[in-house]
Amino acid sequence: MNKGDAPSPRVSVIVPVYNVAPYLRQCMDSIVGQTLRDIELICVNDGSTDNSLNICNSYADKHPNICVYSQENQGLPAARNTGLAKAVGQW
Repeated sequence: MNKGDAPSPRVSVIVPVYNVAPYLRQCMDSIVGQTLRDIELICVNDGSTDNSLNICNSYADKHPNICVYSQENQGLPAARNTGLAKAVGQW
C-alpha cells in the first residue's frame, strides 16, 4: 500500500521548518512517538539553508504518514498556509 491508498488521517500536524536543524530531530521524534497513530505529519520546508530539509526527508523515508513539501522562503504564515492546503486530516 502506498501513501495514496491509505485512509484519510484523523489529525493533521503541520510543522513549518526554517533553519531548525539543531532542534528538528527532537520535534520529529516527539510527534512520531505519540500514541495516536491516525495522524499525518506535514513538514513544510520554507527555504531552509541548513540541513533541515534532509532531516525531514530522512523521517519521511521511514514513516509513511510523513509528507515533506518545500517552497522558497515566504515566512511562517505562508508555510502554515501551505501545510493547511496539503492537509487531509479531519482535525
